[in-house]
Amino acid sequence: MTEYWAIINENQEGPFSLDELMSLDITADTPVWCAGMEAWAWAADIPEIAERLTSTGTVEIPPIPDTPFIPEIPVSGTLQEEPAKVETARNTPGIPAGKCPPTYLVWAILCTIFCCMPLGIPAIIYASQVTSCYRNGDYDGAHERSEKAALWVIISFVVGLTTLPLQIAFSLL
Repeated sequence: MTEYWAIINENQEGPFSLDELMSLDITADTPVWCAGMEAWAWAADIPEIAERLTSTGTVEIPPIPDTPFIPEIPVSGTLQEEPAKVETARNTPGIPAGKCPPTYLVWAILCTIFCCMPLGIPAIIYASQVTSCYRNGDYDGAHERSEKAALWVIISFVVGLTTLPLQIAFSLL
């Protein structure tokens, strides 16, 4: 059975069966995606959906840009997190703003444990906020937090490295 995702009220929703999708009162210009498609398409451009749409007039539908997007799909019957919400814009409905930036969480934890704990804590805090900002559609916030996490990881590492001789000297006393 084919599962469909759709952009409804600027949020990616799904998966839906064809009957469930049609019960949502989608229109010809609703962005829809299903397995096997390389990119989002208008509902009117998908044959099995188009034949079930009832429109009262002619709808002029602009082309969707060729930006591939594949949501996370449950594997082997296990449930994964729901597909991320996507930012929508008038000219690019349903097209995500890009790949999630790196979180640097592992580096932040390692620098906190082995280098400089007080300076590693802000790195962990910023790193843990990257994914949630991205999934909530705050792409600028995700990039900003990723950059701040990287900065605090570097600061923690450098301070830990430069104070290492002092730590060794005091441990020998």
